[in-house]
Amino acid sequence: MNWLKSTYAFPLIFHPASRVLRVRRSRSMALRRFDLLLNKKSLTLYSRRRTCVARLPIHQCRDQDLLYHGRQWHLSFCADHLQQHCPFLFSLTSPGCYSGIHTTAQFNAKIFNLTGDAAHKWYSDPLYNFMFDESMLSFGADNLSLALNEEGDAYTLKSAVNEDCLVNITFKRSSPGFVIGKDGTSYFGTDAQNPWGSMSHAFWPRCGVEGTITTKEQTYDLKGRGMFIHGLQGMKPHHAAARWNFVNFQTPTYTAVMMEFTTPPSYGSTVVNVGGIVKDGEIVYAGVTNSATHTETAQDQDSDWPEPKSIKWVWDGKSQDDKAVHAEVDGALGRRLDRIDVMAEVPGFIKTIAGSVAGTRPYIFQFAPQEKLTLKLKIGDEEVSEEGVMFSESTFIS
Repeated sequence: MNWLKSTYAFPLIFHPASRVLRVRRSRSMALRRFDLLLNKKSLTLYSRRRTCVARLPIHQCRDQDLLYHGRQWHLSFCADHLQQHCPFLFSLTSPGCYSGIHTTAQFNAKIFNLTGDAAHKWYSDPLYNFMFDESMLSFGADNLSLALNEEGDAYTLKSAVNEDCLVNITFKRSSPGFVIGKDGTSYFGTDAQNPWGSMSHAFWPRCGVEGTITTKEQTYDLKGRGMFIHGLQGMKPHHAAARWNFVNFQTPTYTAVMMEFTTPPSYGSTVVNVGGIVKDGEIVYAGVTNSATHTETAQDQDSDWPEPKSIKWVWDGKSQDDKAVHAEVDGALGRRLDRIDVMAEVPGFIKTIAGSVAGTRPYIFQFAPQEKLTLKLKIGDEEVSEEGVMFSESTFIS
């Protein structure tokens, strides 16, 4: 039996990096269209309702980019088991304090059955007595630890929170990490110096992975490649986007990552995209001049959303030595892994927040095509094509 191990958390776990969102408000303080401003070191002002296509400064990920300093702390892992084709992903979330609700923490893990002959396995457990170390780079709770090593290039996750899902796994960075802009942070509000909301993301796109997951049925011996994304969310999630697209594409030589979101109509339905391509020891490209296009869709009867059947992912930009970079992954998604009705899964207090917004119907569609797709990459005059393993999500909210 083939298995895909992945995660599920509230859909807005991935967000853009390093922008200031200036929100215009009416007298009733209703949210209106926004102007998208880049930080002043590479300032470009775009007209409303247009996609940002500027080149932002790219920085390698530092320890301070992994600090906990927001209302929501999210860590997610995604690995490709090379022998058994078993990608998996974890998330560790702290929903934070909304409207006086106290801070909580949750550990989530999901195991997909690729053959379809059994149900997926989903584990979601609250954490107790949780805390960070003095550096704010490592995290612990009863029966769980997430520790950054002294070299700052590997995280080890150990969990016995759920006896049916025992985890001991290490992700060691094999390519430089990156953030977009100064520190990968997005700010929301009318005043950039006093934002009412913020989000930040730091990427370790390509990691070596070792460890095990033990369930009641078996122990999964995992060794392969992985991705680590550290995200902070300091705002109500349904304000951020109406739709999301995310892809993690791993080939023997390269890793391609992209996340794209479209803001709600009240924010101008603006499309923002962050992505990058790396290989061992090197960032090939990272930036915002990318796109995700649903080239074929079919209306899903249960959710009433246009489920993607094929997606074209495109990365465009410049390498660090100023060579033109163009990459594509294009093809059919195959049978979906899962369709998640978010409102049926999330805690009650999030339902209260999201359910109060008229027209909110959050669903997540998850995919991992069994017919391998190909990354077509051109760097200057050099062209490379490699098959790879993909995990992707398309989220519809409002």
